[in-house]
Amino acid sequence: ELLRALDEPPSVPFATVHLLARMKTLPPTKTLLPKLTRLFPDPSMRKPLVKILERLGAIDPDFVVPQLLDLLSSTDSDVRRVGVESLIAIGLRHSPRTVPVLLGHLRSKPADALPRRAELIALLTKIGKIHATRLVPDLLKLLDNPLHRAPAATVLGEIGGAHASAITPRLLALLKTESNYDTKQVLIQALAA
Repeated sequence: ELLRALDEPPSVPFATVHLLARMKTLPPTKTLLPKLTRLFPDPSMRKPLVKILERLGAIDPDFVVPQLLDLLSSTDSDVRRVGVESLIAIGLRHSPRTVPVLLGHLRSKPADALPRRAELIALLTKIGKIHATRLVPDLLKLLDNPLHRAPAATVLGEIGGAHASAITPRLLALLKTESNYDTKQVLIQALAA
C-alpha cells in the first residue's frame, strides 16, 4: 500500500515519505528506491528522503550508493543535494561498508568523468574530516589495493592533520615501492597536502 501511495498526486507521496522516514522497517530497498527517485526534485521532501536513503544505504550500500552517485550528474540542484546529503549521511554512520563502494566508483569511472571524481573525493574528505578516527583505518587498509590506492591516498592527504602520524609513514612506504607513475604523483601530492 505505501509503495503505491508514492505514485499518487503530490500530497499523498509527501505524507507517505514522512511516514516511511519514521517507520522501523522499510520495504525492500530494490523496490522502494526506484519509487523514491521521482520525488528527489521536490525540496520539501529532502530531509525525510535523506533519512530513508541513509537507512537503505546501511542495508544495501552496494545497490544504494551507486544509485546516489548517479544523482551527482543531475542538472537539478535539488536532486544533487539529495544525493550529496544522503551519501554524507550514509558515509558518516556506516563508513566501513560505504567507503569501499565510494572508492570503487572513483576507480571505475573514466578519466573524462573528472567532475564526478572530484565530487567523490570531496565527499570522502568531508566524511573523513568529521570522522577521521573511524575513516582513516578504512582508508589505510584500502591503500593495499592498487585499484583504490590513488583515491585513498588523495583523501588521506586531505584529511591529514592530527592523523598525519598514522598516514605519513604509510604513504612514504608506498612511495618507495609504487611502480605506477600516476599513483606515485598522487602519493607525493598527498604527502605535500
